[in-house]
Amino acid sequence: MVVARIFMALTDTDLQVVVEHVTRMLPAMLSKAAPDYDGTQKLISRIEQNLVRVEEHLARSEERSAQEFKALRELMQGGFAAVDQRFKDMQASMDKRFGDMNKRFEDINKRFEDMNKRFEDMQASMNKRFEDMQASMDKRFEDMQASMDKRFEAVDKRFEDMNKRFTA
Repeated sequence: MVVARIFMALTDTDLQVVVEHVTRMLPAMLSKAAPDYDGTQKLISRIEQNLVRVEEHLARSEERSAQEFKALRELMQGGFAAVDQRFKDMQASMDKRFGDMNKRFEDINKRFEDMNKRFEDMQASMNKRFEDMQASMDKRFEDMQASMDKRFEAVDKRFEDMNKRFTA
């Protein structure tokens, strides 16, 4: 009955390993044992005890493996959560940096617009000054032309007066 329970918990590979060990060890054990009934019962009892120990060892190994897999799974899930959080933090950081960069570009564009306005105002001021200077130069030129015309007329009049003196 105990043997049947033990064999039910073992897998096929476990049973093959046990059978190999028993077939290898059984002839040596039987040759040492006395041909009496008590020796055979002791041998069977020892075999059952060994099988129970093997089954307990396998159960502990399976339980340990299950615990290790569970711990590993939890560790991996924690790692994945940390990676997800890191990606979220990086995304937020990148969004903030791009927002800051966009604001800087907008500030630079505003400065360029202000600079363009200043250049346009300077250009208009320079054009007005040039036109005022041109008008002033035109007036001075006309005044000089009028003054020179008067002088030439005065010189012409003197020549005419001189010419009249010499001819009269």
